[in-house]
Amino acid sequence: VVRIAAGTYVTVGNQTGGGGGRQDVAYQPTNNGTASAPIRFECAQRGACVLTYSSGAGPMIGSTERNYIEWAGFAIDEATAPTRSDTGPVTFFRVTGGAIENSVLVGNPNATARNGDNYNGVRLEDAMGVRVVGNTIRGFGGGTGDRNHSGITVYRSHPVVIEHNLFEDCGSGIYLKANADTVIQSGRVRFNEIRNNRWGINVLLMPYTESQPMLIAQNVFLGNREAGVWFNAFNNGVSDAKWVRVVNNTFVDNAAGVASYNWAVLPDGSNLLVWNNIVAGTGNRVRQDTTDAVLSNEKDRHDFDHNVYATAAIEVGGTART
Repeated sequence: VVRIAAGTYVTVGNQTGGGGGRQDVAYQPTNNGTASAPIRFECAQRGACVLTYSSGAGPMIGSTERNYIEWAGFAIDEATAPTRSDTGPVTFFRVTGGAIENSVLVGNPNATARNGDNYNGVRLEDAMGVRVVGNTIRGFGGGTGDRNHSGITVYRSHPVVIEHNLFEDCGSGIYLKANADTVIQSGRVRFNEIRNNRWGINVLLMPYTESQPMLIAQNVFLGNREAGVWFNAFNNGVSDAKWVRVVNNTFVDNAAGVASYNWAVLPDGSNLLVWNNIVAGTGNRVRQDTTDAVLSNEKDRHDFDHNVYATAAIEVGGTART
């Protein structure tokens, strides 16, 4: 454990004059930890170690091809530590193990100076077994309405633990995207407050299994402008989200609780479960479809049951049905 005193720490960003790559972490560790003995950089108090750039830009902490590296207690603001497209201030690339905990990450809500997409507070790419716990992550593309601008993007990474965080004012609070097609292991997103984003959680290309599902449970979704949980089921059928469990969540004053472009294009065997949730507030839609054909019993695709709807409606094809 490397214990770091509270204060402001300044370094040079890896991307200067066009040089440096999106995977070049400024504070890149030299060594690997192990599962039983991770290398942990820990600030004295939550968010009390402020990391800034004197010049340049790029990812600040995390690791690239260094396993079991953990960071806790840091504060990074894009106003003084800018990043670039397809990355973020905290990135884990091609690793096993790792964590970002008890930290404060602040982006630019409008992101007008950004080029490209995938503007993230935390980016996990080909990263296995990373924890994201106890952080405040806000302002990553909330003014743009771009789903690829997210508090955290999980890209070809599993299992992942995302718990006890606040995601606020992002395009997507969490984007679960493009899981690896190797041996799938369970992931879980629990106990988070996800508020005032365009989408709370976006799900795309996450092919989990019955024995190893993705669990989205016991979160609070407040005031998200498009939906609390949104399944990206495009008309070309690229959703491929399977065995995602949305259970025991609370949705309040979101434009929609759980929604999709078009449930009808979900493939057979998707087995998306939406159970035991509370959906409340004005304007809450439970389901949204571009066609009016899928309130039939298609529980091998999607199973909505045992939910409590307060002042909410089920909407199919633009028609509200109580």
